[in-house]
Amino acid sequence: MPDEDCGIWLRGPEFLRQAEEHWPARPVDLPPVDDDDPEIKTVKLNVITPHVNDCISTFIQHYSTWKRLFKVTAWMIRFKQYIMWKPPEKLRILTLHVASSL
Repeated sequence: MPDEDCGIWLRGPEFLRQAEEHWPARPVDLPPVDDDDPEIKTVKLNVITPHVNDCISTFIQHYSTWKRLFKVTAWMIRFKQYIMWKPPEKLRILTLHVASSL
């Protein structure tokens, strides 16, 4: 297709390249559209949302903001790391020695 045939599609209307005061005036009031107009498309929408009641969804819905959810999650990860932490071998031996002397 030559550029001349589809110029308005590629470049837009000529008035857009002019100053705004030279643009055509907008219509003040658009005419009403009939309800039986064949070009009006009716929109039908069906939405399905599964109801999942697992602990993660409940946890996420419990907090009102992402920032609060993020902070609580970070604290839970820290707590898990604290629980899983194993002290060095020397500390365990020292702890056993102190506990046996009591």
